[in-house]
Amino acid sequence: MSEKQRNKAESPNRKIILIDTTLSLAGELGWPSVTLQLIGKTANVPLSEVSAIFSSKWDILEAFRERTDLLLTAGKSANLSGQSAKDRLFDILMARIEIIEPWKAGIGSIARHAVAQPITGIRLFTSLNKSMECMIEHVNAKIQGPGKLIQSRGLTLIYLLVLRRWIGDHSSDLGPTMAELNERLISADQLISRICGWRKYQA
Repeated sequence: MSEKQRNKAESPNRKIILIDTTLSLAGELGWPSVTLQLIGKTANVPLSEVSAIFSSKWDILEAFRERTDLLLTAGKSANLSGQSAKDRLFDILMARIEIIEPWKAGIGSIARHAVAQPITGIRLFTSLNKSMECMIEHVNAKIQGPGKLIQSRGLTLIYLLVLRRWIGDHSSDLGPTMAELNERLISADQLISRICGWRKYQA
């Protein structure tokens, strides 16, 4: 493929089409059944062009994750006025869930596959941890001291647990999902406070 053809294949619109097609197919057929060839056929994009943009299904998931990060953070700063760190994290994580809502079925299929395949699960956790670090940074919720070592990993675990509730949440207002997120963030905030307080006492 020439450089001109490669640039055309990697156009933003084509990437968006391939990402959205992948998540839709995952919801319809199940993640294990999705292949690059099927993605290309469904999106009406030649396999050679699909492969020029994404070398694997995992690359497409990474692009989806990064796109979601950018939609939340690009071009605007978080409103930090009068909110606790816990509330700021709640707001941005709920905003994230609202963004991915159209692909709930596909994400559910991917999540079930990750549970059944531990290596995939670990890879997914590591990938999402990057996004949680981005969310923490964006809302200026990064803590100092010993708690910072577990903050992003803890938030990743919280996010995954909340996604499990969200996948089964068919309410119009996502009330159960919001309640789950709120409760887990409160528990995490209390835990970090105890850790930081214990270290201070020991010093």
